[in-house]
Amino acid sequence: MEYIYLLGYPRGGTTYLRFILSYLLKTYAGQPDHNNDPIFSDFPKDTTNSLSKNFIKFHFSDEIKEHHLNNKNIKYIFIVLNPIDAIKAYQIYKKKHNQNFNAQIENSIEWSQYWKNIEFIDNIKPCIFISFKDLINEEKHYNVINDICTFLSISIGDYNKDVIYNNYNERCNKYRYNSSKQADYFDRSVLRDKIMEKLVNIKNIELKNMILNEL
Repeated sequence: MEYIYLLGYPRGGTTYLRFILSYLLKTYAGQPDHNNDPIFSDFPKDTTNSLSKNFIKFHFSDEIKEHHLNNKNIKYIFIVLNPIDAIKAYQIYKKKHNQNFNAQIENSIEWSQYWKNIEFIDNIKPCIFISFKDLINEEKHYNVINDICTFLSISIGDYNKDVIYNNYNERCNKYRYNSSKQADYFDRSVLRDKIMEKLVNIKNIELKNMILNEL
């Protein structure tokens, strides 16, 4: 059986990509602890594709290590996004839900978790890196989808971006909010310098360049 592991930082586009992949795979794109996620409750769960592909979403690399089935037949999909915006969005989510976080981002657990994901995926094959910026770009979206389909050896079929986005937007409005409109509570230039230091240690050139492109 082929496993597909989607790894993406919280608040970083994983739900939107799960919508897309659920329609492409014609199966429920779930995760170990959210099998009854109401957003996906009426997605098909027992189709031809689901018999051959087991799709699971993870937010953190440690979750993969805990869940790993010692199965070597795994393809990884990794969402690449701006580290600063990703961590900001997650911390705002935590604040909204009365969870503690360190506003000094470079010293926070959220910062550490983000880079642990990068260090993990830097050594993983086969893996496709998906630029969040390109995924939501009107002109580049279908190129991203075609790349995913090629990677997974599936057909794009009758995929329609607008239908899927409208479906996602309708279902997820009450779950999601836009953190980009909220003011920064940190110095972006300082964090950018810290990011550049981190990128020195990344071996995968494609991954490194995609992170740079997201900044």
